[in-house]
Amino acid sequence: MIPARAHWVASPEAAAAAYIGGLSATTGKSYGAALRRWLHFCDDTGLDPWGVQAVHIEGWLKTMSPHTARGVATAVCGYYAYAHRHGLTKLDLGAGVRRPRTGRRRPGTWATREELARMMDISQELGGDTYALLAMLILMGTRVGETCALDIADIEQAHGELLITLRRKMGHTDIITVPARVQAALQPLLDRRSSGAVLRHEGRRMSTARARYLVSSIAEQAECQQKITPHSLRRSFVTLARDLGVSDEDIMAMTGHADVTMIDYYDRGRRQRGGVAGMAVEAALGDV
Repeated sequence: MIPARAHWVASPEAAAAAYIGGLSATTGKSYGAALRRWLHFCDDTGLDPWGVQAVHIEGWLKTMSPHTARGVATAVCGYYAYAHRHGLTKLDLGAGVRRPRTGRRRPGTWATREELARMMDISQELGGDTYALLAMLILMGTRVGETCALDIADIEQAHGELLITLRRKMGHTDIITVPARVQAALQPLLDRRSSGAVLRHEGRRMSTARARYLVSSIAEQAECQQKITPHSLRRSFVTLARDLGVSDEDIMAMTGHADVTMIDYYDRGRRQRGGVAGMAVEAALGDV
């Protein structure tokens, strides 16, 4: 059994529940299972979850396959980052944990600059929610889940610009200045909707499944050479922004990545810093 609980501000189980509660349903289910495994391990071995070190977590991860361990490590380290931010631990106990290597990732699909420009033009002709969806995915590199989750209350106007509050993975929140073309796509929706979901389909919040269908359909119309998904557009955004010389910090500010590792992975060819990356990509597509 775990010793010395007197110093706990909150129980690890309560903190885990609060952390999971701030995630999407799909992510929460996956992370919840990983955290239950970790807390059971701590209980079985007498480890204090609020007193562990990176070496304890790394040792536990070695009992799993590398692929499983990477996903579990993301959940556990995110949990400890959350606990530290909320004053439950003096240190981020998951900081510095080394992730198992899983070999080279599959490269994934992406769209060229010319294909992205055609997709933007097609979606603009369709207008409405479709145009707003494609504009955000292409010009901001957002995740499809966080894009569909946007509410009217998450968007505000300041000095003629639109600011969007995006709720990222692992409880992060970013405030992003949108490119002008995204603002133009969103404005008609904001003019006729005072509350609720920003993106809708048949009167209800647009589902991620519907968003994926729209992206796939428009990609086919644009004669993209590869199978394009919303995540392909995120990958394409990073690639094009880097080709244009945008700094990794500005790209990460737009995409919400925590470090440059995934930026390096996405590349094919600090938060609240503004929309530099999105504006550069927007300008480049306008020149095609």
